[in-house]
Amino acid sequence: MVGADGIEPPTFAVHSNPPGNRSSEARGRAVSRIGARHSPVNIAIFSTLVSTATTLRRRGDFHKRLMLLATLTILVAAIARIPLAFIERRGLSAAILLTDLCIIVVIAIDTFRYRRLHPALVWGAALFMVSMHLANIGARTEEWARFAAWLVS
Repeated sequence: MVGADGIEPPTFAVHSNPPGNRSSEARGRAVSRIGARHSPVNIAIFSTLVSTATTLRRRGDFHKRLMLLATLTILVAAIARIPLAFIERRGLSAAILLTDLCIIVVIAIDTFRYRRLHPALVWGAALFMVSMHLANIGARTEEWARFAAWLVS
């Protein structure tokens, strides 16, 4: 297809899993299983943080910190897909711990910058860390696996 200026636009193709790459195919299946078991919890945490931040949008200090935490909570899926041996061996536990580390770094920077620990960071980080670690423990049960499979079917 040629544009109005007579120049053909470039074509882009993105292949996240090159054909025949068994390790990336296996990783994709493992991440899908992880996602099926933890997505409901992660979505609930994200939704809670975003709705609370939206409710508190007139209080800029709370709003921006809660939105940042909400953004960080969805990093778990992205981190779980990074092809590093450490993450592939430990699976979701590594992804959750690395996300916890990101949140702790944000809390440390914010506390250092403003010389106090903001309550939005305390409550939001506690919600994420406790919920995801409990979900990680619960996800190893057969009942949760059946429920998650039913939920995504």
